[in-house]
Amino acid sequence: MAAAPQGLRRVGRPLRAPPTFAADRSPLAFADGRLVGAALALDLPETAEGYVEAVAVHRDYRHRGIARHLLRHTFHACRTAGLRACTLWTHSETGALDLYLKAGMTVRHSSTVLQKTLQ
Repeated sequence: MAAAPQGLRRVGRPLRAPPTFAADRSPLAFADGRLVGAALALDLPETAEGYVEAVAVHRDYRHRGIARHLLRHTFHACRTAGLRACTLWTHSETGALDLYLKAGMTVRHSSTVLQKTLQ
C-alpha cells in the first residue's frame, strides 16, 4: 500500500493510500512551504465515477476556501479523465455537509443510525 503525501495524518496516525489512489486527481495545498490541505481521490475502474476518499485542511487554515478549491480541482481532474460524476461519503455531523453542497454536490443516499439501550 502506498503512503499518502508526507505529513498527512488521520486521527493521530499516518494516512495510508490504497492501491487505487489516484494521484493525478488528489491535489495538495501548501502555505508558507507547509502542507495545509489535501483531497485524496481513488480510481474506481468498475464505475464511471471518481471517488473522494478524504478532504482535509489543517485547522489553522480552515474557512479560507482551501477545501472548496481542492474539491474543484478534483472534480476538474475527474471530468478530464472522462468520468461522469464524483462521489464522496460523509457523516452529516462533521460540519462539512454545507461545503459539499456549496461545491455543487447533491445528497444521493442518506442513512439512519439506530440504537437500542441495553439494560
